[in-house]
Amino acid sequence: MGSYEDLLAYLRRGEGPLIAPPGEVVSYSNDAYGLLGAVVEAATGVPFGEAVRERVFAPLGMDGATFDTADARASGELTQLYTPSRAAGPSFRPAGRRRRRTWRPAS
Repeated sequence: MGSYEDLLAYLRRGEGPLIAPPGEVVSYSNDAYGLLGAVVEAATGVPFGEAVRERVFAPLGMDGATFDTADARASGELTQLYTPSRAAGPSFRPAGRRRRRTWRPAS
């Protein structure tokens, strides 16, 4: 989605399937973080990344924390998201490093 307006329109339409009835399952949601960004921007009047940098990261001394992928890549501290492996399950691999360990969800 290209903007908060696109995300809000998508959420209003209710097109995303529920994984369980409301209140029964706790699950990570990119949509919820997008919605959080829209709320923070509306409340503060500044972009989400800037608001978090000023109000959370800076006071905590988190100088390397960022939402900007280009900044993270330039710092050399960018990691890659896990990728599913059919044989061994998802694996986590930092950028530029060999695959060493495999993560498997608990049974």
